[in-house]
Amino acid sequence: ARLSMLSDSVNLKIDPVQNRSGVRENFATLKATHERMMQSAVEHQLARDFFRARHYACMVPSIVISSFLAVLSFILPTTNPEEEQVYKTVSACLNAFNTILLGLAGLLKYGSRMDVHASANAQFVALIREVEEIEIALRTLAFGIQTDDSQKELGDFLRKFPGRLKNIYVKAQEIGEMAPVPAFVTLRAMRAVHHMESAGKAL
Repeated sequence: ARLSMLSDSVNLKIDPVQNRSGVRENFATLKATHERMMQSAVEHQLARDFFRARHYACMVPSIVISSFLAVLSFILPTTNPEEEQVYKTVSACLNAFNTILLGLAGLLKYGSRMDVHASANAQFVALIREVEEIEIALRTLAFGIQTDDSQKELGDFLRKFPGRLKNIYVKAQEIGEMAPVPAFVTLRAMRAVHHMESAGKAL
């Protein structure tokens, strides 16, 4: 009889919280939030790569041209008027092209936009980690070993849950306003996320 009572006591302690109000709904909300943050992180990653490619496309040729101009006089001799005219023509063309590249890079701000989206991507990755930590904590409190203390902690956790989730969405909105994503990048991100989800299901 004593062993039976001990067994019943252990069963009560490890019984998961199946019917606690809001627990399963909170899991669904966390899943949707995680997917939204993942979508945003991919958007900013693709936007960063897009602007980085264009930034380098302007800056690398500019660096090469500037370096070439520094030694142009050694490559093109100017011993007579004809050679000097060739030197001036080549130098003027290269300087003009270099000015165009630098002007485009400055006007379209590829470098600064690349940096903004890189920062936004890092911040969304941090939000994803925060959502995952909340999900782990909720799963531990709701489905782990049940004690009076864990029940109290779960109640406190559920009361604070809406506020924590609201803070995540407020941060996400601030990041989105700071680094708007072009529409075509959003479409690419949606396809990329769908592909990742399909690959995950296949595994």
